[in-house]
Amino acid sequence: MTTRLATLGLLCLAATVRSQEKGVLKVQDGVEIGYELQLTGKDEKRDRYHITVTAIHKGGSDIYYAVAKKPQPNGSSGLGRSDDRHFVEVMVNNPASFKDLFTANAKLAGEQTSEETTRNEILFRIPKGMVIRREFDFVMKPGKRPEMSCNFGTALRSREALLGVPGSGNGGGIDGMWMSGCGNVRMQLTQRRNDRGQTELVQGVNGRTNVWLQLSDGIYERPGRPWARLTYDRLSGRFTYSHTDGVLCQWTRN
Repeated sequence: MTTRLATLGLLCLAATVRSQEKGVLKVQDGVEIGYELQLTGKDEKRDRYHITVTAIHKGGSDIYYAVAKKPQPNGSSGLGRSDDRHFVEVMVNNPASFKDLFTANAKLAGEQTSEETTRNEILFRIPKGMVIRREFDFVMKPGKRPEMSCNFGTALRSREALLGVPGSGNGGGIDGMWMSGCGNVRMQLTQRRNDRGQTELVQGVNGRTNVWLQLSDGIYERPGRPWARLTYDRLSGRFTYSHTDGVLCQWTRN
């Protein structure tokens, strides 16, 4: 009888160890971040887990993100072996091991391309239907449930939005909602080409539409109103609105 009970106990433990859990942590820009968590072993001091993290691009077309170049030891600018290339990171926030505080994470990256933006960034591609997978092990205190977080470090966009391909009607990352630092006014900005091939910035605010004409790279004025000017700084990603009466406002992406 005792032997039988012991055998049943071992079977129950084995069933517990093999138990697994699946779920979705986040969906953003058409990419679904999921996980499969498996309890691989346990004793009096700790529970051992194995996790598989996946990013599945379920959108209808390829998407991209940009990673800023960094100074390299040889004096050049680029990405070294240890420089981050990921667009999303999944972390276990409460592991039992101090070591696991630094290693219980998965950083998922797309495919590095040879293209660069005008902001000294390297373009990365996530093809339609691509599945990116990473795995790692960690330990927990007995009976403690793993708490996970999922953080997208950058927005995923079309290639044209990041490169600003001429004639595409896309503003190279400018198109979207913006906020003026003067009065916290929200506005919609869209960059386009007019019939004469000139670049225009269309501003929709409070039911009105204003059209700004690009005079040179990053410099805009409204035709017939030379007393106001917009300046776009690609490094900071901000517009500065200036007026001859001294008004100065920063426009930031909302």
